[in-house]
Amino acid sequence: MAQDQMKKTRRVQDELGDVYAMPIRMYGVVEESIVDGPGLRFSVFVQGCSHHCSGCHNQESQPHQGGYLSTVGELCERIAGSTSISGVTLTGGEPFEQPEACLAIARWCKARGLSVWVYSGYLYEDILAGNVSDRTLSSVAACGGIDCERRDFQPAQKEDGVSACEADSVHHAARSLLDVCDVLVDGPFVLAKKSYSLRWKGSSNQRVIELGETKRRGRITLWQDETMDFSIPENW
Repeated sequence: MAQDQMKKTRRVQDELGDVYAMPIRMYGVVEESIVDGPGLRFSVFVQGCSHHCSGCHNQESQPHQGGYLSTVGELCERIAGSTSISGVTLTGGEPFEQPEACLAIARWCKARGLSVWVYSGYLYEDILAGNVSDRTLSSVAACGGIDCERRDFQPAQKEDGVSACEADSVHHAARSLLDVCDVLVDGPFVLAKKSYSLRWKGSSNQRVIELGETKRRGRITLWQDETMDFSIPENW
């Protein structure tokens, strides 16, 4: 049993390379979710969100220094152990405020044939324009009382805030995450527009965007559920 786990770990390490030890601050996971996109999905809830939407159903995930510190490798190993899932959903929290780690996870998942959905309080257009928070790997790894000594990935701390180079890296990772993911559910949750009849979103202002078609057509294209229509034809 232990040998099998070691083999799985080494395989994931080989597949991820240097990003295996990249830190990611987590709120938690749901290993088999049916509410975060179609099919059975592994949902990754990152910690930290700048939107602070009124009525948020995951308010505990909002503080950037809450949750716990994990690594890309640890998460991918857990995903690899979920053999019945058809996809992975990145949510939170705000995935686009930890875009480097989320991008690494998304790329690994796509290489394994899994679909990847991502939820964000940012609009698609704002992510493309780089209008996202300048969260860096250094700020994610600033644990504040959580033991980080065992982590191999230790980015240098900076006292003068986020440099222009770091900000460019964050924005590039955010745009690259859009390129890798299949679907983006965008926009803040608006309590006044909440409805339980909505599919895969909490409020009517949010959009379920098919990212591949949006990029190909050059305009927002909404995702269409691939369900079969079993209605009886009128001429029967």
